[in-house]
Amino acid sequence: MLRCFALFLLTLSSVSAQISEPNANGWYVYTGDHKFTETSKWGLHLEGQFRRFDVITKPQQLLLRPGINYEVNKHIEIGGGYAFVPTYRYGLNPIKSSFTEHRLWQNIIVRNKIGKVSIMNRFRFEERFLRPVLKYENRFRYLIRATVPIKGPWYFTAYNEVFIPVKPETHPAFADQNRTAALIGYKFAPHWRAEVGYMYQPIWQRNGRIREDNSTLMVMLWSDEPFRKKHAVK
Repeated sequence: MLRCFALFLLTLSSVSAQISEPNANGWYVYTGDHKFTETSKWGLHLEGQFRRFDVITKPQQLLLRPGINYEVNKHIEIGGGYAFVPTYRYGLNPIKSSFTEHRLWQNIIVRNKIGKVSIMNRFRFEERFLRPVLKYENRFRYLIRATVPIKGPWYFTAYNEVFIPVKPETHPAFADQNRTAALIGYKFAPHWRAEVGYMYQPIWQRNGRIREDNSTLMVMLWSDEPFRKKHAVK
């Protein structure tokens, strides 16, 4: 993984886009990991992302990503599922045409703590089916996230995620995009929390000429409410 990160930094320094396009976006996200019962190791992953250009006024992308999770132990979770992702034309140098993606995904999540800091590493692989021209691609994603309590229900969280094309996908850059975010979170119920913050997302377009510099408002709602709870014995 250190080798991958070093190669990514080398890409950042070596890839010189002829055009750097700044955009202002807004992503409005719900993510739920709902165990079937409180004691079950199995659960349902439900995720919807409403991604907008010009913060909210124009469509950028929609993402619907259901799946199944299995808790191996308190540190490791595995999962997989399906995603439906229509992408629209946006920005001053948009893609040639809108397209729809059907995606299969699998991931391993590893959670640990260093003092008061919670660390999450996620390794995800995606099989991508792009339309209207049928095209098959693969992609690997690595995310690291750190969460620090502030006071009471408040906390701070930050993450970085790198996207690496895998054959048969071809791309002029080692990584086709990167996401770096910082957010303030508030846990308003035992199984519910909200986060608001900023994400910087450079995307290297496939033409090798344009790099999108996307500044994004992140508004996120999270839940791990189980579908069925234990009832106290009277």
